[in-house]
Amino acid sequence: MLHGPVAGNVRHGHGKNVRRRIGTYEGQFVDNTATGKGRLVKLNGDVYEGLFLQDPAHGKGTYLHADDSSFQGQWEET
Repeated sequence: MLHGPVAGNVRHGHGKNVRRRIGTYEGQFVDNTATGKGRLVKLNGDVYEGLFLQDPAHGKGTYLHADDSSFQGQWEET
């Protein structure tokens, strides 16, 4: 389920996307992909907050595991 601006079936700008098998992404979209600042809450309780580039995490961000452990740093297309 998608919430946010769509023009010509292309998501662009701030929005929210709920994926039944992955979790919920809320943040910036460019040309239908998560690009820019965003937050992904996975179904298992893990949370990634930071930069995305065409959907994968890419750039500075923080990953919080459901067990309260975390990693903060640079991500490359994960």
